[in-house]
Amino acid sequence: MDTITDPTAAPANQGYPVIRPERIDGSDTGAIRALTAEAFAHADHATGSEAQIIDALRDAGALRYSLVAVHAGRIVGHAAASPVTLDPSDDGWWYGIGPVSVHPDFQRQGTGSGLMRALLDLLIVYGATGAVLLGDPTLYARFGFAAREGLVKADLPPEQAASFQALRLDGRTGCPQATVTYHPAFDVD
Repeated sequence: MDTITDPTAAPANQGYPVIRPERIDGSDTGAIRALTAEAFAHADHATGSEAQIIDALRDAGALRYSLVAVHAGRIVGHAAASPVTLDPSDDGWWYGIGPVSVHPDFQRQGTGSGLMRALLDLLIVYGATGAVLLGDPTLYARFGFAAREGLVKADLPPEQAASFQALRLDGRTGCPQATVTYHPAFDVD
């Protein structure tokens, strides 16, 4: 499924989700919260706090990039990115991607891939050094994410190390040797 990211270019009745930024007036907040809760309700890897994490990032001003996929006027997907810190610092701008949510009715149809591509493009355009995420390696390898030796997430149990992945976005090769810490909003219980 192709995803149209420019609503003015959308042919009539294509049926593809349109990807756009979250509205700054707050009118998307409730729909994002409900979508995230529903998308993660039956996921094996869910913590149950994904919607609260997005709210806490937004409240702290740390939800730097927030994209939604809209189909027939309904939000059916969401992808978030927030700054992370590296210790030692590499003087770059690194972002943590997630949570990424797609309504169950729109999963495995390209909505999540479209959101990821749009979010990565946005990060590149605005000069991000790289991005990290915690997720299934088989899902994110297609975007270039992989576990990078020496780049680790703080407080991650060793059995989950392969799930922590990174992607360099600035055109340089290699990743720094550092410990990554997410925004405190991810510590929501």
